[in-house]
Amino acid sequence: MDKGMPKMRRIGQRARTMNMTFVMTEQQVGYLEDFVHNTLKGVFRFNFNHPRTRVTEEVRIVPSGDGQLFNLTYIAPGYYNVELQMEVLP
Repeated sequence: MDKGMPKMRRIGQRARTMNMTFVMTEQQVGYLEDFVHNTLKGVFRFNFNHPRTRVTEEVRIVPSGDGQLFNLTYIAPGYYNVELQMEVLP
């Protein structure tokens, strides 16, 4: 072990993260809130169609530093920007 190439081994695969932004209506924000808080309980995994690869991935929503699962920004009457971070699980 003192000479030669360093010994390495694969420990595991780390989850990838995706920062997502959606434009949603008030009704869609209501559906999202219900899904996140009542269905996922803020912690469960779910299947999501990846927007670039079109492959169904198992993901979870990662809370931000202040514990929020998503952030809303008002755009115009009835429309909001929804920002969230998803972790694509290996």
